[in-house]
Amino acid sequence: MSLGLCYRVTNDSAAQQKYGEAGSRLLEAMSTPAGSGGQSPSTDSGYGIRNYGVGMAVGYDWLYPALSSSTRQRVIDSLNAWVDWYDTSGFSRNQPIGNYFVGYLLAKTATALATEGDNSKAGTYFTDVSQRLWGKLVKPAFQKSMVGGGWPEGWGYGPKAVRNVVEFLWAVKTAKNLDWISEVPQARDQANYISYFAWPSLKHMDDQGTVRSGTDIKPSAALMTTIATVLGELSDGAATRARAFAADIIATNDDRAPWQSFLYWDPSAAKVPYQDANLSYLASGPGHVAMRSSWKNDAVWGALQSGTYINAPDSGEQMFNQGNLSVTVGDKPLLVNGAGWIPQVAGTSGETFVYSDAWGKSAPRVLYNTFFVQDSSNPNNPGQSSAGPDQAQTRVDRYEEGGVYVRARATDVEQMYKGGSIKNFTRDLVYVRPGTFVLFDRTSVGNGSSDQWMSFHLPATPKNLIDSAIKSFGISTPGGTLNTLLPRNASVKSVTLPGGVVRLEEHSSGAEQQWLTVVNAEAASSAQTRLSSQDGNVAAGNVVGVHMQGARNQVVLFPGDAPDTATTASARYTVRQTADAEHVLVDVAPGNYSVTASVAGGSITVDVKPGGSLTASSKGTLCYSVSNSGDVKACPAAPANVSMSGPNAVPNGGTTDTQQQDKAAGEGAGGCP
Repeated sequence: MSLGLCYRVTNDSAAQQKYGEAGSRLLEAMSTPAGSGGQSPSTDSGYGIRNYGVGMAVGYDWLYPALSSSTRQRVIDSLNAWVDWYDTSGFSRNQPIGNYFVGYLLAKTATALATEGDNSKAGTYFTDVSQRLWGKLVKPAFQKSMVGGGWPEGWGYGPKAVRNVVEFLWAVKTAKNLDWISEVPQARDQANYISYFAWPSLKHMDDQGTVRSGTDIKPSAALMTTIATVLGELSDGAATRARAFAADIIATNDDRAPWQSFLYWDPSAAKVPYQDANLSYLASGPGHVAMRSSWKNDAVWGALQSGTYINAPDSGEQMFNQGNLSVTVGDKPLLVNGAGWIPQVAGTSGETFVYSDAWGKSAPRVLYNTFFVQDSSNPNNPGQSSAGPDQAQTRVDRYEEGGVYVRARATDVEQMYKGGSIKNFTRDLVYVRPGTFVLFDRTSVGNGSSDQWMSFHLPATPKNLIDSAIKSFGISTPGGTLNTLLPRNASVKSVTLPGGVVRLEEHSSGAEQQWLTVVNAEAASSAQTRLSSQDGNVAAGNVVGVHMQGARNQVVLFPGDAPDTATTASARYTVRQTADAEHVLVDVAPGNYSVTASVAGGSITVDVKPGGSLTASSKGTLCYSVSNSGDVKACPAAPANVSMSGPNAVPNGGTTDTQQQDKAAGEGAGGCP
């Protein structure tokens, strides 16, 4: 890449000759036949095609005038050997959502495009790319399972894999004017995903999927600048916000090679601040929701997962965490992804521990903040399986950005467990800004006497604050609490894991259960009161929830019925008179409501009835504020629907990154020597 770019952009003919000669020597070496000491395409099941195949194809294209006819033929023969071997024997060659496949996809496409006219196989290769790889594999899989972006293998493999996909779509656009990137808008989707699933500090990325020992999973400047440039070349208005976010990543973690800095970045290109974008995001393909309190680097951030197993089945890099919630404050995890965090803090032993949990002989798959039940008929007892989108309908439902709150439901999660003992697992999440995450889980199991539990992984040993009606656990760094309010008869068990991670298991038994849990990111613990008819503070309507008293008073209520039938038409409940509070009532019937509040004896009784001036949202959420004196107002409206890099985020126009190629070759980190 570096030699090819320098060869193309220099104005010094003597230097150009040197770059051409050096590039030719490198291609000669790369194309050495396997029988003569060169790299065999079969090495590591074809892993190297992403490097040899892509590198030789781009080198052939960019260095073409500098190559002798014999070198050209040698490179063609080598490329054909790589492609032909992978076509018949390559790892996961028919599984499009995997890092092996997308390396093969880009290599075969680049080979077909670069050698067209010189290579008798080029036309056949591109026909196969168009009809089979794209038409039958990539397009349907990505349109179903990759909408909104993400990479199921995690962000160790993700940056290069996603870059391969974007460069493939960009290559066919520039060479063949095929607008596949509009059919599968991965550049825009991935710009969104990276922006929302980077931790607020920008020093870490959401750590789902495989994480290697000692690796800090960080947002990649190499990937984000590639995406921003492609968006700019497409005159997509999303480019300006993507560039602004890329610039912030560069300032925090610049992982670019010099050629990437040169080709994929123009620091003078137009940028638009992204801090007015929505504060939550749904990637519906993988089933991931991100939410945050603000775009500041010390913000509260959370992520919920509810989808199926979409990674190439033989790759085994996607983890088993559907229903999982993770929470971070700035750069400090509060509720961790155990499988992702442990290898980063515990090194090689941590990676081995996680691998054994996911793929070992017993493979319990328990390193996640989700539900478990002992079931001897489950081959992955007690954890989840790798059920794909054709085997399960696990998904995110009822996602809603409400300004004051974010609401989302993880539904049909039980389908990710084999054995059949779990009949239902539905997780409702309400995030009330700035830092309160309320989980209301409804589960049913075939054997009510079986041991069942909810798990929560913390970055360090918590402090047991209360052990009564509400069990509260203080989390010293970054500061906050985890409170378990339901089931009433639950017992909490602590399990110490590598890297100082501690798992809290909330155990209970019963055929049908309701679990109510609050994760609060406030540094100081806040008083919480469970609300239900059994607790004597709900007088009408089958609702259950919590009143949280802290720096910001908040009330969250859910219907107490089964999730498929749960709808609230009216409710009457009483909370302590403490301070002004925001109330969020979910799953109400469509329509308008009257909400009144009366103050007496240090308490506030709230009446919710059909009819009135407050309107439930389209997703069935009613949000209102109640003052300390009983005044009721509707919550502020959610902000305008501006995505981080949506098609209407900013007008098209501004400078494009093609200008970078016209800059002097010696400028900046990307300059030629």
